[in-house]
Amino acid sequence: MATDTEWAYIAGIIEGEGWIGKCGAMTVQMTDGDVVRKLHVMSGIGTYVEGKKPKSGNRKTVHEWGVYGRNEFLVLAEAIRPWMGKRRLERLDAAVATATAKVPRCKFENQNRMRNSDGSRYIKAGGPQTVEEQRERWRARKRAQVAADPERFREYDRKWREKRRLQRASSQPQL
Repeated sequence: MATDTEWAYIAGIIEGEGWIGKCGAMTVQMTDGDVVRKLHVMSGIGTYVEGKKPKSGNRKTVHEWGVYGRNEFLVLAEAIRPWMGKRRLERLDAAVATATAKVPRCKFENQNRMRNSDGSRYIKAGGPQTVEEQRERWRARKRAQVAADPERFREYDRKWREKRRLQRASSQPQL
């Protein structure tokens, strides 16, 4: 783990460039990859994403360090708390309170509570109750769409497959 000086450095970067979410998450996004990587290495927690490509052509590549898990977030919050400014400290305390609440109030945490007693997903009244029923309902809807306009579906399917092929090609490491 990091020393007090390193935690102070991490707190300073989060104070200036970071984002503290309501539900126990922190991220730092910068174009200086070495600084972001240093945060990840010094803290020993979180996830480092090297070089996210910008959406528009004239922007620099962005590097991201994120802490998303509840336990890692609480460790980080406790370590950097002494060095945070007033405004960020209020935000940090609110996020810690939400992360430690008995009943989670964040939508990503509520997903696990949205289950029936038998383990099937809870769906609003009238909806399917099991994954198999959901899949069958989706397949029936797709079959009806294809039957209504087969040419439109083929064109959509072709574009979707091409998009997926390009995504896979761009995510492959270049040799």
